[in-house]
Amino acid sequence: MAEWFFQFHKKLLEFTPALWIALAVLLIGGVALGLILKKGEKKVSFALTLCISALVLISLIVVTAFFIPEMELEEGTSMSVLYQTWFWALVLIILLVVSMALMIRRQVWTARMLATGAVCIALSVLLAAIRLYRLPNGGSITPASMLPLFVFAWIYGVPAGISAGLVHGILQLTMGAYVLHPMQFMLDYILPFSLLGFAGLFSRMDIKGLWAGIWVGGFLRFLMHVLSGVLFFASYAPEGQTPLVYSILYNGSYMLPDLVICMLIAVIPPISRILVRLKKRSQAEA
Repeated sequence: MAEWFFQFHKKLLEFTPALWIALAVLLIGGVALGLILKKGEKKVSFALTLCISALVLISLIVVTAFFIPEMELEEGTSMSVLYQTWFWALVLIILLVVSMALMIRRQVWTARMLATGAVCIALSVLLAAIRLYRLPNGGSITPASMLPLFVFAWIYGVPAGISAGLVHGILQLTMGAYVLHPMQFMLDYILPFSLLGFAGLFSRMDIKGLWAGIWVGGFLRFLMHVLSGVLFFASYAPEGQTPLVYSILYNGSYMLPDLVICMLIAVIPPISRILVRLKKRSQAEA
């Protein structure tokens, strides 16, 4: 017990003031967003919810970044791309294009919707950091890290789902990124998670719509990873195996279990009833 307490105290001393502040903001912001979800957007201003959500996401990045050195990154992973001008220019362009598309579609983000999105993205990022199994060349099986994004898209539709997936894809870079080329960055990080939002195609359906959305959104993400494997990782294919077959087998080896875990959790009766109530409450307050 004394040794455990010593190690625990030593770890606490490594926490910087910025990390303590980020943890506090994450905790308080999470509670605040929970209260917003309970009260409804009519009683809370949109600007206040936007500020709280932004603080929660920034704090999440700070907390995650603190633990990056202790994570075993994929072999060959290089974070130097984060310091390249073209990278941030590409991210900015993507955000602007999505923002314009939402404006054209006149997507209205209520306070409740924004708070729900922030919670779903945060849950997804945290679950993605828990890797049940990691493949040697990238990709891992997680405890249903995609499910919060599927649920958000199923409740609020495709445009909102794509937006949440885009933010999640960018936040994935804080977990370690392997970027060879701008297009590979798009195919492995931006497009796959954005396409999870197409689970919202079944937003008018009951819980069966979520189940269908899991497979549709997951399949679209799978296609992007397969394309990336064919274009940029063909050299990893074993002798006598085509890059397409290799990419399908490799990406399917972690994508399929991940989707099965999402599906198994989504079909649990108590969880299904909670999700249905959440959807009905969100639609009633829209």
